[in-house]
Amino acid sequence: MNLPAARHLLLTLALLSAAWRMLPAQPLNVDSVKRSIPGLVAENQPAQLIEAYKVLARHFTEQNEADDAVYWLKKGLESAEDAALADAQFYFLLRLGSLHYHPLEQYRAALGYLTQAEVLSRTFLGPQEQAESFLRLAEIYAGVGDYVRAIEYQQKGLRMAEQRRDTAALRQGIHTLGILYWSFERFDDAQTAYKRALSLCGSGCEPGQRLNLLASIGGAALLGGQPDTAYLYTTRAARLADEIGERYLRAYCLGTLGAVLDQQGRHPEALAALRQAMDSLSAQNLVSDQIGFAPDLMRVYVHLRRFSEADSVLRSAFEAVRELESPLLIKDLMRARFELLEARQEPAAALQAYKAYIRYRDSLQTRDRLALLDNLDQSFEVLARDERIADLEAHSTRLQQRMYLYAGIGAALLIGVVIVAAYLRYRSLKRINQLLTEKNETIRLHNQRLERSNQDLRQFAHATSHDLREPLRTIGSFASLLKRRYYSQLNEEGREFLDFITSGVDRMNTLLSDLLTYSMMGILEHRFEPVDLNEIITLILGQINKEKSVPGLKITLQNLPKLVADRNQMTQLFHQLIDNSIKFRSEAPPQIQIGLDGMQGDQYRIYVRDNGIGMDEAYTDKVFNLFLRLHDRSSGYNGTGIGLALARKIVEQHKGSIWIESKPGQGTTVWFTLPGTPLAGGHAEASPREAAAV
Repeated sequence: MNLPAARHLLLTLALLSAAWRMLPAQPLNVDSVKRSIPGLVAENQPAQLIEAYKVLARHFTEQNEADDAVYWLKKGLESAEDAALADAQFYFLLRLGSLHYHPLEQYRAALGYLTQAEVLSRTFLGPQEQAESFLRLAEIYAGVGDYVRAIEYQQKGLRMAEQRRDTAALRQGIHTLGILYWSFERFDDAQTAYKRALSLCGSGCEPGQRLNLLASIGGAALLGGQPDTAYLYTTRAARLADEIGERYLRAYCLGTLGAVLDQQGRHPEALAALRQAMDSLSAQNLVSDQIGFAPDLMRVYVHLRRFSEADSVLRSAFEAVRELESPLLIKDLMRARFELLEARQEPAAALQAYKAYIRYRDSLQTRDRLALLDNLDQSFEVLARDERIADLEAHSTRLQQRMYLYAGIGAALLIGVVIVAAYLRYRSLKRINQLLTEKNETIRLHNQRLERSNQDLRQFAHATSHDLREPLRTIGSFASLLKRRYYSQLNEEGREFLDFITSGVDRMNTLLSDLLTYSMMGILEHRFEPVDLNEIITLILGQINKEKSVPGLKITLQNLPKLVADRNQMTQLFHQLIDNSIKFRSEAPPQIQIGLDGMQGDQYRIYVRDNGIGMDEAYTDKVFNLFLRLHDRSSGYNGTGIGLALARKIVEQHKGSIWIESKPGQGTTVWFTLPGTPLAGGHAEASPREAAAV
């Protein structure tokens, strides 16, 4: 049994738009509100106009008419911007982000609106709004599978909530922590986090928030192997969904309940619950949620030995998921496909499906999994420590108030009471300071362990690259010897096998060399000195002309600056970018432009532009991940997937940033920034000359 993590994340994000619509509905004459808008505009009453837009947006959200709700939210945002009302802009941006994520499923637009809200809160509003925007960004990044940014924003938001003792934001941050534990399949920790958030859900907690937490606990318990607990919390959530009349959440609870019943062996009941959930979601046009429940429905059909219906469910889900940007849903469907083939006793097809699933699952891991989990654990531990400190501070405050009350009894006891209060406060403050010291020491030890871990990883990669080369050289030498002596005596199949060995040795040797270069990047001491980028690229062009001939190659240099940098790393950076432009060229003669596009703050903004094959915008961030390749070897594009990761590491070590703009068939532009002021002495200036190299 595998309840898809993607479905649970969709539930959380759905509540960002659902929570504010679950307040008690007020009678509303929509036409009357619409007729009042022109008058409010003519009378220049921005506050009343914005309130009217809020009322209309909320009404259409309650009616599940997301497009109309978005229209009025955008009108409200325009009015808030014209009136320069930052708090109203923040209100509309948050809800636009929520609705674009769910149910509209426009993830890039959702991130765009929430990022604007975060910038607005940081610039014009207070820490409460900033913490809320951080935590909502964390939830959406978790929903699209970008766990690095999700953890980054979650920790920022949680720290701000702790500092302000904001119970609502703290509950939201702990809830997000549970989502991230769920994503890493730490279901017991996720359940603990959800229950902790539920304990903070007091009288000020909306019914939708309580419902979300109950459903989350049920899902985590199910995956944690506790079906009875899962059944208890899921049925509680379903009853609450009925009470507040929330159709989407009731459908979600029914689907989850179906998964629980299937795990308990009650397959006919599970089928009925899942079908009812799917019908409800279909009526609400919630495609991603239907896809999320497809693997569960498939498993029920498999348990009932109705394989053709199971296959039909998966085929429909695969066709629908092509229109979405949800890698987690695709991963769950690929795993379900493997399970179906295995149940049908098709071992060859099942093996291929499993390999495809593993490759796709591994491609979603953009950072070291253990490091991310360590960050989550640190966040949980620091949170627990802060709660202990808060309890002690509250206890100290209560003691003071009690002592002041006793002091009013009589003047005779006044001196004694003051002495006792001071002594108790001294002890409490001493204990608080001790806990703060322990907390700081814990953080310092965590940082030391992280630094040692990073150093060990670099040394391990360096040693591995060297140690693996020895047996690799032996294999290569004997393969070459076999090829020279016996190649002519082998049949065609034997020659093909021998070619595979030599080709594999060459690829492994290249991979180890690139890995060694990448691991040494963070170990060797940097030597910053004045560097003329025009001279660097001229040397690179000479080396390229010696190594290979590229017909029609034209490289244009324009206004490249002189700056203070590490000469060797600059050579590696530009060699890698130029080599990529040549490697991924189109049928037209390759043309490469390298130049300076002015300043970005105090940094040079440099570009490397080509007319090559380009790439889909969905991969412009992922291509910087280690070992990620967009083309397999059969396409003719060789490489190890380390080059752009190395380029990013070089740029970041020079305090810059790097990004890509590209479209298929329209070439690629790699942008990056380098320091415009010296890092270690020297002088940086822009060169006005322009040169062309062929």
